[in-house]
Amino acid sequence: MIDLLLPYAVTFGLLLARTTALLVAVPALGGESLPGRLRAALAGLFAVLLTIKVGGTENPGALQLGLLAGGEFLLGMAMGLCVRLVMIAAELAGELAGMQMGFAFNRVVDPMTRESGAVTSRLYGMIAMALFIGLDGPRLVIAALTRSVDAVPAGAALAHATSLATVVELLQVVSLAGLRIAAPIVTALLLTNVAVGLLSRAAPQLNLFVMAFGISIGVGMFMMASAAWPSFSIVLEEMRRLPEHMSRVLSF
Repeated sequence: MIDLLLPYAVTFGLLLARTTALLVAVPALGGESLPGRLRAALAGLFAVLLTIKVGGTENPGALQLGLLAGGEFLLGMAMGLCVRLVMIAAELAGELAGMQMGFAFNRVVDPMTRESGAVTSRLYGMIAMALFIGLDGPRLVIAALTRSVDAVPAGAALAHATSLATVVELLQVVSLAGLRIAAPIVTALLLTNVAVGLLSRAAPQLNLFVMAFGISIGVGMFMMASAAWPSFSIVLEEMRRLPEHMSRVLSF
């Protein structure tokens, strides 16, 4: 009986490492916002369903099994980072805008990452999360996880070295996207600060530096509202490309 169930236990263990890493990286499915027990239950449920789908795997031995589980964890993390990095692009734009608006000292703690950030970074991150859920992103991620066991069977992830290279390329793409989102706001605030500086130099009696903080916030809020649709069109574009990014990770 044990010999009959052992191949399925091996498959379950390997796929549990893959699903756990994916849930850790994708905020909408897991992340720090969900209790640890709930994340463990979801990861176990997905692993059981995938084990039923693919069947058993031969036991390669304890040492090799540990190495294979590490490869599965890296593959799941690479898949999850495809989603997480798109969120980071929006948060990066909000962080850059917040620094220019003077919110560097006014920071809040993100409950999903347990890290502090500017108010604008948190706002942009929440909007990106809403867009991800609105585009049925969680279903797309689960569908990609289901297809992943066909593209990369349990135990074969360690030899799948292209995943990390794809994540590095995606990091460059989302960094550029974050800069594109923040560029109009940062440029407007830079010009505002230059104008305030020149006016203060020309007319010191106006004491514009006292009002500079309020002016920067006002200009920043106006630019955030004016550039909202063009900015988040960039985020939508990257989210619509998530299946393509995950396909590259898994080499469908």
